[in-house]
Amino acid sequence: MKKLIWAVLFMFVLAIVLIPAVINWPAANHDMERGLLNEYAGKPLTVNVYISARKKTVAMPLEEYLIGVVAAEMPANFETEALKAQAVAARTYTIRRMLMVDPDLHPGTQGAKLCDRPTHCQAWFSSEELKKKWGMFKYPLYIYKIKKAVQETKGKVLVYNNQLADPVYHGSCGGAGTEKSGNVWKYDIPYLQAVKCQWDDLTKPGLINKTTVSVKEFAALLNLPGKVEAIIPLLKNGIYSKNKRLISVKSGSEVISGNAFRTKLGLASSVFSWEIKGDKVTFTTKGKGHGVGMCQYGANGMAKAGKNYREILAYYYKGTQISSLVKFGPK
Repeated sequence: MKKLIWAVLFMFVLAIVLIPAVINWPAANHDMERGLLNEYAGKPLTVNVYISARKKTVAMPLEEYLIGVVAAEMPANFETEALKAQAVAARTYTIRRMLMVDPDLHPGTQGAKLCDRPTHCQAWFSSEELKKKWGMFKYPLYIYKIKKAVQETKGKVLVYNNQLADPVYHGSCGGAGTEKSGNVWKYDIPYLQAVKCQWDDLTKPGLINKTTVSVKEFAALLNLPGKVEAIIPLLKNGIYSKNKRLISVKSGSEVISGNAFRTKLGLASSVFSWEIKGDKVTFTTKGKGHGVGMCQYGANGMAKAGKNYREILAYYYKGTQISSLVKFGPK
């Protein structure tokens, strides 16, 4: 009987200790205190991140930082294997940035190698921001789920030919399939090639968007005469990929990339249809982001179909392998 009482008492104390550690992130990540995976050239593996709202650079453990990144970059209600794939991609991206020697990457930020702006680095949310985003009831469930995805891929990075890969990702390819990097940016990278992606669910909010601009505004953004007659040829004669993604348009003597075009006009995607009525141009876009690398909605669809995070990453980043972070620290 005494043994039973002691066992019950032990379990009660264990619950008191462990439950807060699960739900009160960010807390000390105690398993980062030892082992090779929390060492970086003989020092604790920490990340210096510039937090825009605070106008301050904050140092935090890598794995703790990744919890805030995954929570900001991918919906928390996605499948766990999709979240794991996101964690590996985000970890690899982070280490690549940490190894960069460019002193002007974030000027005036006290040595930050990363920031929390998704247009420049990766999005990152603090626990306070996540509580506001998810609400107090969903927060413990979601943060536990994301923390688990990060911890279960701890130290895992994506490599190509024994070098850290550049694992770019985007919200949704719009069902068109992903795009090869050479069609979107300057360089064609072997593992960033177009793949079919039939898992996007375009019924989800935010994946089909309409953006309307005036002819005058459109013309000003692209240095054109402010007439409809100048806009129609530009759009009709643009170069589009097999996936119907805009690759480039010619505006006068200037060639504008499809990615720059969507950025100038504030479009969610460069997969679009367009319509001109009167002095207004309306774009209907499918998907979200540049379309290169891992499609996050596609990753979730693959996870729902039973694929694990390794299979997801291998599909979107052809020829890459998953390896251990410890191989890629400075010598």
